[in-house]
Amino acid sequence: PPLCFGKPIPPPKHARHILCRTIGHIVSYGDRGSGEYALHGGISLNISNDSAAEFYAEQGLCDIILPTAELGTAKATRLTAPVKTGVYAYGRAALMQLRRCPLGKDTSARRNCGKGACTITDRRGAVFPLVCDGYGTVEVENAVVAREKRELYGGFDFAVARFADEADIAAVIHGL
Repeated sequence: PPLCFGKPIPPPKHARHILCRTIGHIVSYGDRGSGEYALHGGISLNISNDSAAEFYAEQGLCDIILPTAELGTAKATRLTAPVKTGVYAYGRAALMQLRRCPLGKDTSARRNCGKGACTITDRRGAVFPLVCDGYGTVEVENAVVAREKRELYGGFDFAVARFADEADIAAVIHGL
């Protein structure tokens, strides 16, 4: 789960990889039996300099996703990390994680919950998708889908595509 309150939720039985969005995930899942899980550092860790990359590598991460939206691609490529580094090449960035659904108890607005169709709209008319995680938290995603050019992420070890509501995933992958 993106947010843990109290006791950590065990991952699915056959999970071998965990995307750590907070340091709490590293603490919860990193000490479970000498490498039982491969821990991957998510973008929300906001690893933006060499010291942070080194710290998180020492905590057991095998790779990290850099926040290129905040750093800029040029600065991110200069970052020296003791583990593999990657970037988001495609997808909606998670803007925030909420403990409660912003739609509240409005049953007419929540009729599409669980179908990937819940949204909120800001005062300017931008539509932000909501992703319910099944653990009681909601992620508000960016209204704009980021799409990096191949030459911008070529200097990294890997690129991540984050799909949410795309109708033709094959076309998106081919375009990356």
